[in-house]
Amino acid sequence: MKKTLFAIITTLVVIIGKAQNTHIDYKYAIKAYNTFAVNDNSVLSSGYINPSIAVQRKTKRNNFHEIEISDLKLVC
Repeated sequence: MKKTLFAIITTLVVIIGKAQNTHIDYKYAIKAYNTFAVNDNSVLSSGYINPSIAVQRKTKRNNFHEIEISDLKLVC
């Protein structure tokens, strides 16, 4: 039983590890997408359009740093 569980976990780790993209050729990225939330009554709590914008930067060590603006409210 322990050997089977170990084999399954090892296989999953290998599959997930191979899913990473190692050939990323950009240094900066801008992401724009829509976010929404569902409350307890399964009704959209804050409307259909909630834009989010993120800026991503790749470091020399191939790590990524990302800054996101997800809740922007303009008051006039």
